[in-house]
Amino acid sequence: MGKLGGALLVAVAAYLSYSIYIMYNETQPPVYRPEGDSESGKTEPSISRNRFSPDVLLSYEFFLSPYQGLPPLRNLLEAKSDKRFFHLGSVNSRPYDWEREAQLREEEQRNWSFFERMREALNFSGKEKSDLEVIVPEHLRNNTTLYVHVRTRDARSGEELPLQAVQRLSSPVVPDHLKVLKRYLLEDPWGTRLAEATMHLQVPPPPVESVPEYIQIGPVLEHRPLLTASLLRTFGPNSPIVDIEKKTYALPIHVNAMISPEDEHLPLVTLPHESFVLLPEERRRSAAATPLKIKYKPTGYASWLFLLIMGQAVGSLQRMQFSSYDVNSVKMMMGSSSPWVLLLVYLISLLHLVFEVRTANALPSLS
Repeated sequence: MGKLGGALLVAVAAYLSYSIYIMYNETQPPVYRPEGDSESGKTEPSISRNRFSPDVLLSYEFFLSPYQGLPPLRNLLEAKSDKRFFHLGSVNSRPYDWEREAQLREEEQRNWSFFERMREALNFSGKEKSDLEVIVPEHLRNNTTLYVHVRTRDARSGEELPLQAVQRLSSPVVPDHLKVLKRYLLEDPWGTRLAEATMHLQVPPPPVESVPEYIQIGPVLEHRPLLTASLLRTFGPNSPIVDIEKKTYALPIHVNAMISPEDEHLPLVTLPHESFVLLPEERRRSAAATPLKIKYKPTGYASWLFLLIMGQAVGSLQRMQFSSYDVNSVKMMMGSSSPWVLLLVYLISLLHLVFEVRTANALPSLS
């Protein structure tokens, strides 16, 4: 391989290892661990505890709306839906700690059929069996931005809790099946008929507001005492996550919309180009025919913070107009993969670089 190639590989491996180490450190919860000697005279650091007890049972209500602000939950449930919003559904009586959540998931999986178990075992896409499947209603199928709202209430008392989430769900996307209009070769061998029929249309069409086909929603579960100073350094002094006076923290509801790539987004409006779509599976690629799938899935502090950081990084790549294919690949990999899969991707990238360097050295010199 040569000294230069070896030095290059060592440098790249060191950079990747350092990046993994930094990301791991930055995303770990700042858990308070008391020292053994409590009488050393050192001042104890400020500690924040979770605002909500791990014994609470929570129910989650999901809404879709073109507005960022909605009335209180009681008013929303009484109205169910109107022109301002649509009630997507609910997930009821879920525990707010990992141990009880794991027990509940095991009980649910006992009722699965053999084929459901096999499908889940062979599922590497990150898209688990959905809890809700909802068709986007007609009055929201406009070329306007849609937001998903998550409201939480105590399952025992029905009281609304300040565990909420509002996240933009739709984004302007050119429908993948309309980027290149297809034709039957025997009927239109030179493409003249298709060109004449679409001469007054913009091909490919302009981006239209579209929603991902699959999203995951759930709380961020963490109940250990955390260092207040570290939380403030991570989220800022004005963040609603940390209450300095009460010395509590309340981690938000996590909405993961990064699993579905843009070519699986559902356009909210019907374009005139749809009349030229030939394949039946492509005709079904619309919000009117394809359900929005919602999976309730709690997450941990590190995973949530990692996706939060990566989401901001991917947004920067999109604003810098990087290749949409590459950006979508990164989003889908980050949103649907476990840390071990991401580490495996890093190792494969390193091995690919080794192969490239060895291949380049084995080629005869052009001179």
